[in-house]
Amino acid sequence: MISRRITDSGAGEGAAGATAASAAAAPAAERAAQIRASAAQWPKVEGRWTRGDTDSRYVAYFDGGELRYLEENMSMGDYGSRQNRYFYEGGALFYYAGEKSSDVPGSTGPGGLPPVVPVVAEFRGPEVVRAVAREHFGEKKLDATIVEGIRRHGAVLAGAAQDEWSAQRR
Repeated sequence: MISRRITDSGAGEGAAGATAASAAAAPAAERAAQIRASAAQWPKVEGRWTRGDTDSRYVAYFDGGELRYLEENMSMGDYGSRQNRYFYEGGALFYYAGEKSSDVPGSTGPGGLPPVVPVVAEFRGPEVVRAVAREHFGEKKLDATIVEGIRRHGAVLAGAAQDEWSAQRR
């Protein structure tokens, strides 16, 4: 397993490309569910990515040598942990299902963390189709900075997974 430490936020980026036209006809959530269901049959690599207090352990699944699905368990020091799933087509992130701290206060006692809420983002190439957090009162559109962070982190993890995949094939 390759352990990768990134110190520059731009390092490791590079997963980009167009989605397959035939696959794009189905809704992104449906395609992601199909990929996740198929992933158990595909070869996988496990890895670790660390930056500052953030430590991510991931499992990446490859179909025909192409990264299709990446599941991440992220520990963020004092900010708790998160579980995130990234789905790729043609080398591009097209769907993300993860977690973030709620914008609504509600920590439990001194030093408590705010509750975690689900986040969903859907992409079509450079276009953001949908990016929302599911707060207790309904869906709330994600700030552009958060969406860009999801894309960037998905690209960094994809790069790390590709490196691990290549290293195992040597």
